[in-house]
Amino acid sequence: MEVLSWFAIILCAFCPIIFYFMITGMPGMTAYAGFFEVGSPKKGDKVFVSAASGAVGQLVGQFAKLSGHYVVGSAGSKEKVFSQLLLLLDVPL
Repeated sequence: MEVLSWFAIILCAFCPIIFYFMITGMPGMTAYAGFFEVGSPKKGDKVFVSAASGAVGQLVGQFAKLSGHYVVGSAGSKEKVFSQLLLLLDVPL
């Protein structure tokens, strides 16, 4: 868990409670560990994100785009697909 140790610096007693619901909280830790530790895609890979409009899926899509991957995201409704367009995913389904 050395790779996730930078989260320990951010998570402190002085952080506002809202931080624990964003990238430094459970969705952020899940997305980071799932994408970089479990998935560990290589530069230029294509990434499919199921439920890309959810809390964890949005972060995985952003991590993948920032890492230089081609990202395809799926969602259950037109409104959710539109939210994926705002995240600049390559192909929102």
